[in-house]
Amino acid sequence: MQAVRRWVVRFYFVLALVIFMTDSVFATPTIYDFTLPSIDGKPMPLSDFKGKVILMVNVASQCGYTPQYTALEALYEKYKDQGFVIVGFPANNFGAQEPGTNEEIKTFCSRKYSVSFPLYSKISVEGADQAPLY
Repeated sequence: MQAVRRWVVRFYFVLALVIFMTDSVFATPTIYDFTLPSIDGKPMPLSDFKGKVILMVNVASQCGYTPQYTALEALYEKYKDQGFVIVGFPANNFGAQEPGTNEEIKTFCSRKYSVSFPLYSKISVEGADQAPLY
């Protein structure tokens, strides 16, 4: 289990690095140009996280990787005071593994995994309704 957690942390670190490098290479638009609704439906600009290391994660409540919430929350708690933030994007695009409403997702994440990192509203990451961020 430790090896899996280390792999997950390394994977997301590399993903964050790739996102950062992509942002540096292509001038417009940047992730900071996007404002999306939070899990509560209120606008949450990604520019709120400017100057921080951002780990953007697609999440799903009924996925084989759902237990990653535990490791993600631990990572967030450990480094949030050092300028690190995890932002979760629930998506139902992969095997319909996130069928719930935003309220159901929020309740599940907070009750089952004590998630405190920011969550955005459910988003589409592919297909005709793909969010512009993706």
